[in-house]
Amino acid sequence: IEQCWDFAKREYWKLPLSSMDTALERNMVAALNMVTGKHLKRFMDTCCKGHSGSQAAWAAKKYCGHRVIPEGVLAKLD
Repeated sequence: IEQCWDFAKREYWKLPLSSMDTALERNMVAALNMVTGKHLKRFMDTCCKGHSGSQAAWAAKKYCGHRVIPEGVLAKLD
């Protein structure tokens, strides 16, 4: 979840600055909507296999072209 939140924060900072509450809320919602299902699935796949958040983040970056991380890859890190 932290990785997805970090991604959303990075995207939020790219949006135009504003001091109006409505614009801030609109930018926040837009940034959260930029987190795709692919990002979430990739991260949750490794978490469901019992790996830590840092391992899941590493695997999601390393295997960004795949939907599922190979079973034995993260076992090597333990």
